[in-house]
Amino acid sequence: GVGRVLYATLARTRRPATGRLNSGVSPQRCHFGYSMDLNAFSLKLSTESDRACVVLGAALLDAEAGRLIESRLACLQSDLLPPGRPLGSFSTRLKLARALNWIDDPAYRDLEAIRDMRNGFAHSADHDLSFANQSIRATCLSLRAAELFRSSFDSVSRGGFTEHAFASMKQAFVGPRESFEISVEILFNLLVKQRSVPEAHTGMTLQNQVKLMFDGLKPY
Repeated sequence: GVGRVLYATLARTRRPATGRLNSGVSPQRCHFGYSMDLNAFSLKLSTESDRACVVLGAALLDAEAGRLIESRLACLQSDLLPPGRPLGSFSTRLKLARALNWIDDPAYRDLEAIRDMRNGFAHSADHDLSFANQSIRATCLSLRAAELFRSSFDSVSRGGFTEHAFASMKQAFVGPRESFEISVEILFNLLVKQRSVPEAHTGMTLQNQVKLMFDGLKPY
C-alpha cells in the first residue's frame, strides 16, 4: 500500500539510505510481464551503464503510458496498443495523454525529453556517449521533476533529520544521472496514479506528485 520505501539516496550514491520517501504506490503490474517493484527496479537501474539506464528508464515509462491508455479504452486495446499500431509508440502515447489532459504540461515535456534521450542512446554508435555529454547533461539537469524534487528539500520540514543529513540528501540528486533516475521514478508514480482518477478529472500535477513523495519523510 501507500508508504513504499523509495531507496532514493542509496540508489544514486551507493551509500546507505538516509531516509524514507513516500512513493505512494504499491508494486505494480507492467508490460515487462512481472510484478513491478519500483524500489527493486530503481536499485538495479542505478548499477546499469549510462546507456542501459536511459533505455530501461524510458522503457519503464513507455510501458506505463501504455497501461494508462489501456485502462481508459473500452475495447480494441489489442488493435491499438501493440507496436506498429496507432497507439503503439511512446511518442503517440504521450501526445494522447497530454491532449486528453491526463498529464500536465511539465510532465509531458519531461517525458518527451526522456523519450528523445532514449532515441539518442539507442541509435548512437558512440561507445563513449554518457551523462557527461554536454547536451544530455543539460537535458537531465533541466528536467522539471528533478528540479521540483530538489527544491522540495528547501520547503519541507526536516522531520527529525539533522540539517547536515538533510543537506546531504539533497546533494545526492544534483548530478545529471541522479536527476534522470529520480525523474523516472516521479513520472512513473504519476502515470500509475492517473489510471485511478475519474476520466473527467485532469489528474495529479507533477508538482503535487513530488509533494506527495515528501509527505511523511522520516529517518529510518
